[in-house]
Amino acid sequence: MSTGMATTQEGTEVFYKDWGMGQPVVFSHGWPLNADAWDDQLFFMASNGFRAVAHDRRGHGRSSQPWDGNDMDHYADDLAAVIEELDLHDVVLVGHSMGGLHAINLAARYPGRVRALVIVDASPEPLPVGAERAQRLLTGRPERFQDRAEARAYLERTSPGYPDAVYENRLAFAFREENGGLVWRSDPAALGRIMSVAMSTTRAASGASAEPS
Repeated sequence: MSTGMATTQEGTEVFYKDWGMGQPVVFSHGWPLNADAWDDQLFFMASNGFRAVAHDRRGHGRSSQPWDGNDMDHYADDLAAVIEELDLHDVVLVGHSMGGLHAINLAARYPGRVRALVIVDASPEPLPVGAERAQRLLTGRPERFQDRAEARAYLERTSPGYPDAVYENRLAFAFREENGGLVWRSDPAALGRIMSVAMSTTRAASGASAEPS
């Protein structure tokens, strides 16, 4: 596996992982994740004749954390910068949750680069119930955890029902150690701006005006 940085036209640096040879498959993560969330998929695809690529969206992981540009078009530009940096063609885009929306946006804006879309847990327009749940998780998210046990307890409480391996994987890529504790590897300010844009979009689409509970 190789890693690198692509640069958008506005100067945002976007971290990526590139693994294998063959048909390119590019993975786009949801919030508040990063490219590491796809490591198992990257290994599997690279081991079976594909070129597997994943990136850290701006404000997440190792990419730049600009104050502005937290909207669908800028996130599509992040993906496009990686695809252009690696000179990929006929790309299969795999997007999860918010990353699925960004994959759809990129395919609409750069159709000549995209061969197919695989969208997981997302729709062309964000559904109000999903956006409101994400907003509640964001505003109630602790900034810091004393240790892995406390962080895992939070993950299990807010996203129940997954196997142990899922929680251990999330602990490995979603947090980093800082002063003896764990903090998120995604910028909370960026997440707030992301959700502000998403909630405005879903309210406009549904005609709702009340704040989520």
